[in-house]
Amino acid sequence: MHRRDIAQAVADALFEAETAVDLALEKAALFITRTSSLRRDHDFSAVLGHEGVAAVTRSIDTLGQARSHMMTAHAALAPHLLEHLGEHLGRL
Repeated sequence: MHRRDIAQAVADALFEAETAVDLALEKAALFITRTSSLRRDHDFSAVLGHEGVAAVTRSIDTLGQARSHMMTAHAALAPHLLEHLGEHLGRL
């Protein structure tokens, strides 16, 4: 495998990991939106499921931290990847 191929594989894996974190954030936020709407629509008490919603809220905070770490990794890797990919890399 050539250095360019390795750099492209690393860049692709980085983009995939970033997307996975973003999707996890979206899914967790949608979970809270949907469960809150269902609870209100069916006149259930806010106490019902509170601990679960609180846990998902904490997970969103943790996912936000993971996203920040991914951006730090991106910034650290980008110069090295660009060195080997140059103009061939459209989105880094």
